[in-house]
Amino acid sequence: MVKVKVCGLTNYEDALAAKNLGADFLGFVIGVPNAMRSLDWKEAQELFEDLKGSTPLVALTPLVDAKEIKNLCEFLKADAVQLLKPVQIKEIVKLHRQMPDVKIFSSIQVKGQESLERAKLLQRFADFIVLDSSNKKALGGTGKKADWKMSKEIVEETRLPVFLAGGLNPGNVSDAVKKVRPFGVDVSSGVKMESNKRKIDFDKLRKFLENAKK
Repeated sequence: MVKVKVCGLTNYEDALAAKNLGADFLGFVIGVPNAMRSLDWKEAQELFEDLKGSTPLVALTPLVDAKEIKNLCEFLKADAVQLLKPVQIKEIVKLHRQMPDVKIFSSIQVKGQESLERAKLLQRFADFIVLDSSNKKALGGTGKKADWKMSKEIVEETRLPVFLAGGLNPGNVSDAVKKVRPFGVDVSSGVKMESNKRKIDFDKLRKFLENAKK
């Protein structure tokens, strides 16, 4: 069954609802300047403490230095970290060596053949790949659909479990799963309230999970 990672969580109520509705991973954006769903370290730490349990908690970070990423993960006691920027392979190797129990998600903005080459390189070092839409101004969560054709090619040609992100919502996730065949799907803006983009619309999330996993 397809795994679902719900990202851009900003509060305990939403995170608990996502967990109870069947999300497989809970993601929190931390320290991303000008991102509407970004938390500071202390805000994230409080949520991680309250939510620690069976559902893995993922820290999404723009940091690229292994030491800084390790400090963040230890501060939060994170189960996993998602690298939003193209971190150098040597830094990922350091992370694995220093934090063997913390899973590493590596984001790739899908934009042609270079994305496939990056995925092939990462398959020796990361634990998961997250394919997102290409955007020069944002590190995900834009609601823009990724290139499904290239994403499918990456899924077929890499050994790593691949999460598809980018513009997914209750109305298109079933089609995305059928066409791309990813290990998992990743949603943020597609399940948020129209009136408050920092909060989850529980009906949207319920439908998203049903359609992704059916």
